[in-house]
Amino acid sequence: MYCTNCGKQIEDGSRFCKYCGSAQGNQPPLKGQGTYSGRQTSAGMSEAFPGNLTAIDWCTVILYGILIIRWIAVFFGNLKLTWSIFGIVDSDMRLLLMMVYILPFVLVMLLCAIGILNIKNQEYHMSIGAILAVIGLLLKIGAVI
Repeated sequence: MYCTNCGKQIEDGSRFCKYCGSAQGNQPPLKGQGTYSGRQTSAGMSEAFPGNLTAIDWCTVILYGILIIRWIAVFFGNLKLTWSIFGIVDSDMRLLLMMVYILPFVLVMLLCAIGILNIKNQEYHMSIGAILAVIGLLLKIGAVI
């Protein structure tokens, strides 16, 4: 069976599409297995932007890009200061503390990349945004302390 809104294949008898969340009702499944090129308006024009992404998808990708640029700036802006602050401990502990400093930034970059790939595949997961928000909050709290 195919979603009546986005055209992706879903399980037979599904009440909602797991990709776009639209209710399926009792409509018969779509015939054919051609590729889907976006939602059709009443005038027959596609609402999808290049790459089969909607405007909201593109806005989300842009927000992920801004987040990546911001966290890279924060990371490299504080790297020298962090290294000098950790200079009060021995070299082994200093390297361990730097790894603890670097880990959240690597995690943020990884989650942003996963988020962008999920949008490209039109799979939306709120958990990635929630995890990014929690990590951002923890990093902000750590910066204040």
